[in-house]
Amino acid sequence: MKDGNDTCDGFDSITLVGLDDSGVAKDHTQVAEFGVRSSLHSALAAGTVAPRKLPPSSPLDAIANVDTDVDFDIDWAPSIVAVPPAPGRAPAARTLTEALVALESAESREVATDIAMEFAARRWRSAALFTIDAGTALGHRGHGTVPPAVAVQSMAFPLAGRSIIRAAHDVPDLVARVPDDTGPIEERIERLLGSPATPMAVAISAGTEVAGILVVGDPTGNAADAPVDLEHLGLGLGDAYARALGDRNRR
Repeated sequence: MKDGNDTCDGFDSITLVGLDDSGVAKDHTQVAEFGVRSSLHSALAAGTVAPRKLPPSSPLDAIANVDTDVDFDIDWAPSIVAVPPAPGRAPAARTLTEALVALESAESREVATDIAMEFAARRWRSAALFTIDAGTALGHRGHGTVPPAVAVQSMAFPLAGRSIIRAAHDVPDLVARVPDDTGPIEERIERLLGSPATPMAVAISAGTEVAGILVVGDPTGNAADAPVDLEHLGLGLGDAYARALGDRNRR
């Protein structure tokens, strides 16, 4: 999706990777069985999103001057640079409930993205947020990725290729395991995440449109709750995007 605040400026070196295996039907069997999508407000009110203290971790990493043409070794461990909150911003949310409450009051899409990725940096060892434009997933933000987060913005994966990103986009919902019969694109996505044992992805839906896909690597803390946490984070971020779009359209 492309709008006034969501352009491709800065994607100076976008390279489509993998093979085009268009025509492959979406596979609903890959959707995790974690119940129907529920309202963020009802989840909070019912207490199903319980506060949990997560191990401290650095938030968004930022490493400059990365040569994106280099074939990075997946065994290389990226440096993580702690980024303090912007002036006027509350400290990064340490629990899912804090993140969801902060998303409800996010004043813009950019602020909402910051909140979601700051929490993702604490909850998962790696994460990458992609925007969707013209049938392609474009790298937007990253944490703990290989290459580092800054280089994520040079990446693009066609949705025609069978991958966990495509599966989340097609549903659109949470996908908690890699679909069968994936190919080079999935290999590149998992390599980006540091070759995790349990990669997951969730669609970020702003109303009826899929605005992005958040993919994550292995969780920190309680692994059993990680799929539900990702599902609720995706719902909260999608709601924030929808509100930001509505506010902009009313101006």
